[in-house]
Amino acid sequence: MKEAQALQALAQALAEKIERKAAREQQNSTLSTPSDYECIAWNDPTRQLCLQRIRLLTRAYQLDWLVQQHLLTRPSLEALSNRQLRMLLADAEQAREAISEGFPLEHTGLITNVAAQLPEA
Repeated sequence: MKEAQALQALAQALAEKIERKAAREQQNSTLSTPSDYECIAWNDPTRQLCLQRIRLLTRAYQLDWLVQQHLLTRPSLEALSNRQLRMLLADAEQAREAISEGFPLEHTGLITNVAAQLPEA
C-alpha cells in the first residue's frame, strides 16, 4: 500500500512539473520575439552585464561548448550583436535550468550540428 501511495505521489509531482514547464513555454511563446527588440539599443552597462552573466554561467555550468556554438563564425563574445548576445544568454539560462533540474541536455535542443553552420570552403 505504501508503494502505491509513493508511486502516486511521484506521478503527481511529475505531472505538476510538466504542467509548470508547459506553462513557462506558453508564457515564453507569448512574449515578443528577439527581432522585436532589435531596434532598441542597449547601453554599455546592459551589454556588460549580459557578457558577465554569460561568462558566469559558462564557468559555473561548463557551457563552453554552447558559447563555441554561438561563436562559430565570430572571434569573441564582444563581436556578437546585442541580438546574438540575447540569444546566447537565453540558451545559457535554459541549459542552467536543465542542468539544475537534472534534465539531459540532449533533450533540450541546445546541442546543434555546427557542421551545417560552417561557411562553404
